[in-house]
Amino acid sequence: MEVHEFELKQNRRVVLSIFFLLTLVVVASAVYYYYSLRDDLLSQGGVEVKITAEQKAHLLRGWIDERKAEGAYLAKNPLLLNSITNKGVRLGESDIITLTGIFEELRRNHDYTSIAFLSNSGEELILSGEPVPAETGKRYAKKISSSPETVVLLEGLGTSSTSIEILTPFPVNSRVTWGYVYQIINVREPLTSLLREGESPLSDGRTRLFYFHSDTLYSVLDSIPPYSRSSGYDPETIPVQLHGLALRNRSGAVYGTGFDKEKKIGYFEKLGSFPVSIYYTHRLENVEKPLLSVGVLLTIIIFITITASGLAVSLTFSRQQAAFAGRLAESEAFLESIREGMSDGFILFGYDARFIALNSKAASVIRKTREEIVGRKISEVLPNVEHSGFWNTFNQVLESKRAVTSIDYYPEWDTYFHNKMFPVKDGIAVFFSDITKETKLKHDLKEANQQLEALTLHLQVATENEREAIAREIHDELGQVLTSLKMDLAIMKNSLKAEEKPFDKDVLINDMVTMGQRIDAVAKRLRRIITELRPEVLDHLGFVPAVEWLIEESASRSGIKFEIVKNFESVELGKHPATALFRIIQEACTNIIRHSEASRAVITLSNEDQSLKVTIKDNGKGFSTDGSWNTRSFGLIGMKERAKLVKAQLEVTSSEGEGTLISLVIPKKEGIRFV
Repeated sequence: MEVHEFELKQNRRVVLSIFFLLTLVVVASAVYYYYSLRDDLLSQGGVEVKITAEQKAHLLRGWIDERKAEGAYLAKNPLLLNSITNKGVRLGESDIITLTGIFEELRRNHDYTSIAFLSNSGEELILSGEPVPAETGKRYAKKISSSPETVVLLEGLGTSSTSIEILTPFPVNSRVTWGYVYQIINVREPLTSLLREGESPLSDGRTRLFYFHSDTLYSVLDSIPPYSRSSGYDPETIPVQLHGLALRNRSGAVYGTGFDKEKKIGYFEKLGSFPVSIYYTHRLENVEKPLLSVGVLLTIIIFITITASGLAVSLTFSRQQAAFAGRLAESEAFLESIREGMSDGFILFGYDARFIALNSKAASVIRKTREEIVGRKISEVLPNVEHSGFWNTFNQVLESKRAVTSIDYYPEWDTYFHNKMFPVKDGIAVFFSDITKETKLKHDLKEANQQLEALTLHLQVATENEREAIAREIHDELGQVLTSLKMDLAIMKNSLKAEEKPFDKDVLINDMVTMGQRIDAVAKRLRRIITELRPEVLDHLGFVPAVEWLIEESASRSGIKFEIVKNFESVELGKHPATALFRIIQEACTNIIRHSEASRAVITLSNEDQSLKVTIKDNGKGFSTDGSWNTRSFGLIGMKERAKLVKAQLEVTSSEGEGTLISLVIPKKEGIRFV
């Protein structure tokens, strides 16, 4: 009996020990999971505020570049350029009125305080808005003469005017400066609209703009007092952190109490070489909001575990063992059902990088059965995984014992994964999802938008340049000839009217012959201008003769040997496809003449199974197709867009020193008929 009582006490002692140990493990695991999740949320919040701050900084850079471009636009005005003399800028009264109207329209459209054109001595020649103080004009004239580049002055951001000033030398890109365009704008309202679009006092995100000068931070968009070392903030607060980053001329993350006494997480993004920074924040309470439901759930789990363990103490050791086994089996089944019900893939690795467990989603991504995966090392299942970002992240978690979220690329599958790795008992848990489609779509969309924006701007500039050249040619050549003809006709009229003095008939005939020759020259010049705008041969003779004419013209004005090879005599195309193909070939020939340094170029037109194939190949210096040409060459971008309009396939192949090959194919289904 005593022996049985002793065994009973021993059993109870063992059960109680297990009870207290289990309670401790559950509480510790819950706390650990809670803080791991908190760190993960803070990490995600930090990434979000950083990305947003970088995007806002990009918007601000674009805004400043637009203002600089407006100054350059004014400085390139033909009336200003034509006013340059040996003694400086001389503007007529009508020119001043016209230019003042242009300046005034730009000032009103963009809310400038003042836009002016000043001479190289600081004299105010054209003004729209508030006058420029004489001393200011002279001081800035000296500044622009010593630095013939556009200058952006930000000192006004540290004053109540919150303004920036832009000085654009005139003429642009010239060694001699005859004056400059002066722009000043109060940035508070436009930058508040630009940087805080969609934000409100009640929204979570908040954007601030700071200007750093003379060891002091100035808030541009808000009424926050200037901050310096003597402002008296606690060393752990965000203002002190921002001042330190500004002092070191660096970008970085910040965490702590903000200007409004709330806990914040934010990012301080430096705007290039400018002493200006974007500061974007989230409230910490909103970042940690998901922790509330997690805390409640963990509390419930702890309560259930303690209660179940307490009940088990009152049972015999054998019954407790059976109950424990049953609960363990149920728990395993429950966890298995959760894993299988997840939309994300789940894998549990051991510290030796072996697969311990995974759900069906993960097995389908790996394309193997569980039996083929479990127990094997990751390198045996995933080829070359050691060279991927996933392996680096895995080792980071293994060494730091901290949760890490990352986006990793696996080149063997050409796939991007969003991974969340958590250190757990005896291993590392990985939750992942395939984000390849979204990642590539974002990249392609961003690249396409950048190309279209750049191409649009380039086409606008090219159109204006072409119009300006045509206008100049008509004014300089055709205008002079017509004026001369008018004067000759007046002389002939006076000669015919003179009664007292007979006129010389031969002289009159010679004058008429001369006038006819001038008219012929005018007609020939008009035909050349019309041909440059749209070759008549393309409308009257067709696509192939138009290409032959283009090649002859290119050879005659460049010295490059252009050849054409074709396996058909003629091809019938619609008006739009013919025009698009002709312009693509014209652009290719222009690029060969301007950039290739080639001595020979071959244009091939071929009928390949009723599809029209065009190739343009030169023996020039070529270029590297590393991807940067795709956004820098407006000519190539324009060729690609024209090809898309007629559903053609365009390929560009080139390498440095090996020449360039452009291949263009229009499928037969696009209404092509060969003769």
